[in-house]
Amino acid sequence: PISMPISKGVKQVSADGRAEENPSFLMEFAASPFLVFRCPNMKLRFVSSKWRPSNMLVFSAIFFLYFLIVSGSIYNYTQEPPFMGHQRDPATGIVRPQSFLRGRVNAQYVGEGMAAGFLFCIGGLGFIFLEISQSHGLLPKNHRYLLIISGLLFILVAYNLTSLFIRIKIPSYMKETA
Repeated sequence: PISMPISKGVKQVSADGRAEENPSFLMEFAASPFLVFRCPNMKLRFVSSKWRPSNMLVFSAIFFLYFLIVSGSIYNYTQEPPFMGHQRDPATGIVRPQSFLRGRVNAQYVGEGMAAGFLFCIGGLGFIFLEISQSHGLLPKNHRYLLIISGLLFILVAYNLTSLFIRIKIPSYMKETA
């Protein structure tokens, strides 16, 4: 028999074409709390406003929050690291700026986290561009090619620079030790 999921159970079609309905175990299990408890009869009223945020405004707000989270804003707020560090050159004694906290995986400078968060966002935009180029059939061919090329370029740049950041932060990363 062929199985097709429906809302009440699994509908099985036998060889002679008759439809037989067998409730599935998961559907019975999901409905079992409602045999004991009764749902309240509530009339919820939502605030009706004429202004609703646009899709791009919601996307921009969520994308900005994503940037803040992946750039380590919570860590920066709690630990209060400096934006950049400095390191004294042993040969000349000159103090030089240092943007990566080398050798410490669980710590970062503010600028380091923001740069890594920016690269993660660029990579995400690359995947969004690739999705847009494939899902909209109304785009002209040259726009589709531009979105594909820019999406792949964003992904490649983000991946390579993130790998470079990791190699700077952890000097022995992905190196053979003999």
